[in-house]
Amino acid sequence: MKKNTQFLWFYTIILFSFALILILFAGLTQQNYEEELETHKTATVGMQKSVTELTRVNTELREENARLKADYETVLAEAEQVKGEKETLTAANEKLFAALKEYDKGNRKTARELLSEVDSSLLDEGQKYIYDKIMK
Repeated sequence: MKKNTQFLWFYTIILFSFALILILFAGLTQQNYEEELETHKTATVGMQKSVTELTRVNTELREENARLKADYETVLAEAEQVKGEKETLTAANEKLFAALKEYDKGNRKTARELLSEVDSSLLDEGQKYIYDKIMK
């Protein structure tokens, strides 16, 4: 019976030793998990701040892009208007030049007919002088 008691004590000591080892192992593992969790929380907060900042910058860039597109459309419309005015002025200049040639040749009626299609408000001072000279 003494052997059984010794065996039982030995068995109990071994069980308690394993239990103690398992408790220590669980504690160390829990500590590691908590450290990792804190690291992940910190990283997550940093990522959330980055996402928030990127979202804000993205919104600003979209607004700026919309403004720039509107400005581009405005400039494009102005360019078309200037192009149209340039073409009108070029046509008026060509007709004025052709009318002056006809006037110099003595064809005053033809010169006046050419100038009847020209808007005199578009002409500068030199061109108006020629226009008025021919239209007299």
